[in-house]
Amino acid sequence: FIMNDKEKELWRVIDNVIKCCAIELPNGELSITREDVLNNHWEQDLRIQLEDSKRREQTGFIIQQLKTTTTTTGA
Repeated sequence: FIMNDKEKELWRVIDNVIKCCAIELPNGELSITREDVLNNHWEQDLRIQLEDSKRREQTGFIIQQLKTTTTTTGA
């Protein structure tokens, strides 16, 4: 099976999505697979993972701000 340039690029994009958005599960597998992406079931999972990631980032920012505030004010 020989892939053309468009197919190679599609696989590269899919692999990048997986690298950026998948998490490693306790069993060593990734939470998003190529099959998930190609079956369009990944869209909702990806959205959920991105929302969770954003919440974690916001929580970290809030905690850092609280640390800075309490250190600055001496509270």
